[in-house]
Amino acid sequence: MSLYGHPKIVSTTVRSAEVTPMRDPGNALQNKAAELRDAFDRSFATAIRADTALFDDFLAIRLRDDPHVLRLCGVARLLPLLALTQFPSAVPHWLGLAGVAGEVVPVYDLGLLLGYPAGAMPRWMAVCRAAPVALAFDDFEGQFRHPREANASGEGSPRGEVLRTAGHVRPVVPVDEVIATIKSLALQGAEKKER
Repeated sequence: MSLYGHPKIVSTTVRSAEVTPMRDPGNALQNKAAELRDAFDRSFATAIRADTALFDDFLAIRLRDDPHVLRLCGVARLLPLLALTQFPSAVPHWLGLAGVAGEVVPVYDLGLLLGYPAGAMPRWMAVCRAAPVALAFDDFEGQFRHPREANASGEGSPRGEVLRTAGHVRPVVPVDEVIATIKSLALQGAEKKER
């Protein structure tokens, strides 16, 4: 006992070679988490599997009454066309501005851009991945995957590439060309406005 009536604490020295490490359940959990994290990271580093590389994904749409497709890889968002802020423009294909995920995006009538006559207000829009522009169209029919080797050919369409599916021949909308047309129209509209 110590002077004050408390038990005396005696320190002892233990050599590390004599101590057996106790299994810490936290280490097993940390090891498993690290293993899962590494597997997740490796999944992005490996090449795309051959079976998915042989297909392309498309959105089936309608312009007026005609079936068309958009390549899904060119679309950042697909949304119903609910509200537009409209004001006069020198570009007849321009419908207005839409708010999309905190951004303001100009919306153009895809049917007019591809040479169709004016119709009813489109009900859907696809925000392009390549540029902050939305293309409005009349109807959305769905998404599908199609074998790449059988996908597109330039035959049979004055507009270019077509996709042959069961029961339909659908022109593929050339989104890059449409965006180039929009840029050209916007420049022409700006020049007219300055005069």
